[in-house]
Amino acid sequence: MSEIMADIKAEIMASIAKLKLSCILKILKPTVIKSVAGTTKVSFPPEPIVRRSGNYKPCTWDNNFLQSLKTEYRTWVRGEAIDERASELKEEVRLIFNNVVKPLDQLELIDQLQRLGLDYHFHDKNNCTLKNIHTGQNNEIWEKDLHATALEFRLLRQHGHYISLEGFKRFTENGSFKKGESLMEEAWSFTTKSLGKCLEKITDLDLQVQVRHALELPLQWSVPTFDARQALYRQELKDLSRWWSRLDIGKKLPFARDRLVASFFWSLGTSGEAHHKYCREVLTKIIELIGVYDDVYDIYGTLDELECFTDAVERWDITAMEDLPDYMKSCFLSLYNFFNDLFKSHLTEARWYHSGYQPRLEEYLNNGLVSIAGPIGVLYSYICTADPIKKEEIEFIQDRPDIVRLGCEILRLTDDMEPHRLS
Repeated sequence: MSEIMADIKAEIMASIAKLKLSCILKILKPTVIKSVAGTTKVSFPPEPIVRRSGNYKPCTWDNNFLQSLKTEYRTWVRGEAIDERASELKEEVRLIFNNVVKPLDQLELIDQLQRLGLDYHFHDKNNCTLKNIHTGQNNEIWEKDLHATALEFRLLRQHGHYISLEGFKRFTENGSFKKGESLMEEAWSFTTKSLGKCLEKITDLDLQVQVRHALELPLQWSVPTFDARQALYRQELKDLSRWWSRLDIGKKLPFARDRLVASFFWSLGTSGEAHHKYCREVLTKIIELIGVYDDVYDIYGTLDELECFTDAVERWDITAMEDLPDYMKSCFLSLYNFFNDLFKSHLTEARWYHSGYQPRLEEYLNNGLVSIAGPIGVLYSYICTADPIKKEEIEFIQDRPDIVRLGCEILRLTDDMEPHRLS
């Protein structure tokens, strides 16, 4: 009797075991079940990867909005006739430069070009003229003239030439001006009050408008050709938005930030001059793509995936630079090292996170100097604007002087403050 009960119990236990196995298989959904020599092999799908999310909100300024922006200036219209006419006008200005001999006339011409926002077309000529004036600044022609002295002082200081304040002292009364730069503050106060008193006495309407404008918005506080620049920036932003839309990052990498307009403002703050259009475009693209890489490393990628990605980046073909000229070799090698260091620094931060390691402040800042990509931005800005590119200047950037290092530390700390607050 006991043997029969034992057999029944065994059958019940076997049935229960089969039922449990059936339930487990239904839950786990095995992909492969094979029976070999009475042995059942079950293959289960890999466990789902738990990924983090930055919970980034969609960009307010999408492509449709940016393309809808309108402007009165047709900045995109180009053609042979327009380029030819522009070249003719530039040549006329160069002829005027050659015919102007008096230093005061030369200064006034440079000042007029600056006010029109066209001085960058004659950058070399302006610098050469100002250098010649600086080396012969004791000329008696304008030492007796306050307008010439003030104009010379402003333009030379503005373009990096040292000039003393001593020239203004002969225009003071009772020695009221103090030593040092405070003299300029007193001069500013004096001229402002004098212009205000003279405003009602001026009969020339055009001159009256100029004086009123100078009192309300001094030249050093204004932006030349502001409306035209705004139109130029809007057109650049439209072009960049089309580029970003063609990449289709939003659909391919939905976890990444879409901050094209913010990236453009970064590049605009770095190089806002009208003729640095190419530099702004390159910097905006770099900043935007680095932001995507940053999200891959900081949020979405697993440690194994990031190891593979970094390894792929490090396998750049360094031998490709052998056929380049010397100055390009320096550029290529700098970019090669910078980008390798950038991705390695991101990988280091990912390893810290996944291992729960908390770095020391010095260790964090040394790595953050690279991961914030500041040196890359400085290098690209130099390459896009320098003419000619000099090897010693590239090496200077590579050495990361204080102006680069401290700026990167500020960027790194401010960039990490918001995620830390949210966490």
